[in-house]
Amino acid sequence: MWLMDELIVHCSHPSPSVLIPALRTVKNIVTGHDIQTQYIISNNALPRLLNLLNGAHKKSIKKEACWTISNITAGNSGQIQSVMEANIIGSLVQLLLNAEFDVKKEAAWAISNVASGGTHDQIK
Repeated sequence: MWLMDELIVHCSHPSPSVLIPALRTVKNIVTGHDIQTQYIISNNALPRLLNLLNGAHKKSIKKEACWTISNITAGNSGQIQSVMEANIIGSLVQLLLNAEFDVKKEAAWAISNVASGGTHDQIK
């Protein structure tokens, strides 16, 4: 599991040549089982993803971060709740309003997954 821990840490690396491959790998991990996704969530990936959404990063990084979040929001209601509690939804909405099309599309997927997989209380 130390490898996943290192990948999560590298999602905050200042060099895009380190950050982007780490982020893409995390994105691929969270396409797996809920247990894998939960491990990523439990090891503080969500604050790092939020920083990628809100920071002055290039479009490709924001797109990958949104895609990673959309994979997480495709998980169970507890994982959706974790995304909500990390205050990520507001940042996704801001990207829907202001980002370039490719980023908007991934942000929309993340929000759509919340709407389709969340509980009644989560989506009201």
